[in-house]
Amino acid sequence: MDDKTAVATYRTVILRCWSEQDEVESRRFWRFHLQWLDTQERQSFADIEMLLAALAHIFNGENQ
Repeated sequence: MDDKTAVATYRTVILRCWSEQDEVESRRFWRFHLQWLDTQERQSFADIEMLLAALAHIFNGENQ
């Protein structure tokens, strides 16, 4: 395959986001969950930084 020919690949993922209340500190924070539809793999994240780091790792080709 030369540089002018590209093969499209895609993955379908469901991103779930929800907020939770911290009873001790009386603040809300976000949680995240990814579910890959092709493999049914699931991943949960405690904060957005962890979610974004995982997505960068996956979509930068490091997980192929």
